[in-house]
Amino acid sequence: MNADSTQAAAQDLLTSLGIEYRVVQHEAVMTVEESITKGVMAQIGSEDHHVLKNLLLQEKKGNLYLLIARGDQRVDLKLVASELGSKRLSFAKLETVEGAFGTRSGAVSLFDMLGAPANVKLAIDSGVFDLTGTTGFHAGSNTSTVVFKVADLREVAAAIQPDFASVQI
Repeated sequence: MNADSTQAAAQDLLTSLGIEYRVVQHEAVMTVEESITKGVMAQIGSEDHHVLKNLLLQEKKGNLYLLIARGDQRVDLKLVASELGSKRLSFAKLETVEGAFGTRSGAVSLFDMLGAPANVKLAIDSGVFDLTGTTGFHAGSNTSTVVFKVADLREVAAAIQPDFASVQI
């Protein structure tokens, strides 16, 4: 999917679920740190500790996992692999990110799962569901964030991939 169709699909999904959201345009951010230092978290109305990171992980046999975790949390790949029933996970290479999502690293997020290949599974750190307030995800571009209540995240994730994994990292 291209950036416009990803954003349209994200908005259509949230509307169909009856979830309130808003879209915030901002300068490009590639990392969790940039989203804080460039003021994007303030611009979208979320607290800095609500920034989430989206990491594409891969198994040797080709399965991919989009892991969503709190931005301030260290990710233990061995623990995540164990939680997902995998022997070993590593961070996906740039070419893998581009091949799976048609986008570059720094722009991949939850809404890219709407057009993801079947070998990409969604995993969310269970601690994310304990956050309150709002959070946001890029939708096809790292200059646009779709913002909604954290309380709605589980419903959104289940609509995107009913068998998504909730993991403790």
